[in-house]
Amino acid sequence: MSNQRLIKNEIANKLKELNHLSFCDIEDIFERFEFDFIKVGTGISFPSNPNVILWTGWNSEATTLLVEVIGEYQLSFKSTEKIVYMVDGKVLPMPLARGFEYPYKTEHWLPTIIVPA
Repeated sequence: MSNQRLIKNEIANKLKELNHLSFCDIEDIFERFEFDFIKVGTGISFPSNPNVILWTGWNSEATTLLVEVIGEYQLSFKSTEKIVYMVDGKVLPMPLARGFEYPYKTEHWLPTIIVPA
């Protein structure tokens, strides 16, 4: 079984256990599997609203893996409170977004968790 398959399975198992995952939780899984995910200066956003940033610092391989997990396990994104990330000790240094739909002219962070669809 490939390392990426093991990571996907671990993400799914952790999601069953917690019923939601933050990007920090997923980074912890990446680190346990020694998966090289870091790329400075990159952001995960929606193509329809690129200034609403969900998370930053992942390379394309990590982002693709997440997209695949979301499709394979029928997951979705849900906005959450900043405190979720403060507890994990990782917050993005940008203004907070109010939601997915607002057309910001500059980058805003929307704290997001991954949940079953």
